[in-house]
Amino acid sequence: MTDNTIDWEFSLFSEFTNDQLYQLLQLRQKIFIVEQDCAYMDADGQDQQAIHLLAFDKKNIVAALRLIAASNTAFKSAEKIVIGRLVVDEAYRGSGLGRIAITKAIDYVKQYSGASIICLSGQCYLNRFYRDLGFTAKGDVYLEDGIEHQLFELML
Repeated sequence: MTDNTIDWEFSLFSEFTNDQLYQLLQLRQKIFIVEQDCAYMDADGQDQQAIHLLAFDKKNIVAALRLIAASNTAFKSAEKIVIGRLVVDEAYRGSGLGRIAITKAIDYVKQYSGASIICLSGQCYLNRFYRDLGFTAKGDVYLEDGIEHQLFELML
């Protein structure tokens, strides 16, 4: 698998087809709830305000993330953008899709948002991954849904 076989698309929630929405929710549930054995509410009401980045291999969603204005204002006027729900299908791990997704998200935020900070809550086992992408760890490690996390920020 190379990035040439993957199609990337930024979408609003309202632009999803029924099949795309089903695939996205299925992928997130498969990884976050089943694989990580974590009971949490994935349908948190924030997808509707997010800009989503989807990675397709043919017509199948194999990676995704969402961008949300931290201030709950219009995306274009937000000072801080939150990257959330980064997910890569287990069959595609180690292929670089997570790195590509974060890089594409950073570029999108720089180009379209006017934000000065990108932040995320990352699982601790991925700390090096986020640091390698330019993020700085902030604060102490904390438990989120029973999994150790840390806040990260990237100044633009």
